[in-house]
Order: sequence, then structure tokens, then C-alpha cells
Amino acid sequence: MSAFDSRGAVCKVACGDRHALALTQTGEVLSWGDNEFGQLGRVAAAGFSAEPLPIYELLREISGAIDIACGAACSLAVSPSSKLYAWGRMPVDAPHAVDSPLPVQFRLDRRTRGAFTLMARTEGPGASGIS
Repeated sequence: MSAFDSRGAVCKVACGDRHALALTQTGEVLSWGDNEFGQLGRVAAAGFSAEPLPIYELLREISGAIDIACGAACSLAVSPSSKLYAWGRMPVDAPHAVDSPLPVQFRLDRRTRGAFTLMARTEGPGASGIS
């Protein structure tokens, strides 16, 4: 994929039902696939994107991510200061159930870590979780 050539080495990939994230060694998060529920983190882009692009709204919030995960139709990232950001379709039992293309910050504590770990690991085939 030539979209990754100028972005540095990819150190982690996470997959949802119809979208994926990549985390580079510099902490940049790229997304591609279906954006029906905002899971790509792109406000103006609906539909499908085959090109991996940075999540600019997340970059405005944090300087770099240290971990990523995907649920069926949501995406998650953890900042170096242990803040959890999630966007896309949140399950009803998440601390803040909302469809959002913008990253929503959650305090990463026992309650949210458990909710999002369970969500990311059980929300569909191929889903990966933050451990």
C-alpha cells in the first residue's frame, strides 16, 4: 500500500467488521473501509474509503496514539497519557452510547477499560481489543 510509504512503519493493525485502523511507530492513526457510523473518524466522508488516511480530529486531540482497537463499527485509541478516545457506533452499554465521527474522550479507569475491552473483543468477527 503506497499510502503507508511516507508515514513510517506500521506497528499495529486493528480490524472491525468493515473497517480497519493502522498505528504507525510515530503514533499516527490511519483508517480505511466503511464509514457508515463515523468509525473512520471523518466528519465529511460517508460511504467507503479504500485509501488509508490519518484521523485528523484525533491528531488535534493528542500528539500520538500508543494503542488502537476496533469494534464492529467503532474505533478506539489510547493516548500516551492513558486517555481513551472512541468514535463510530458505540454499543448501548458503553459509558456514552452515541454515533460520532469525532473522537470522544473517556477517562480510562476500571469501568471504561472493562467496557471497551469487552466491546472491542466481542463486537464481531476479526475485532481486536485494547488489553
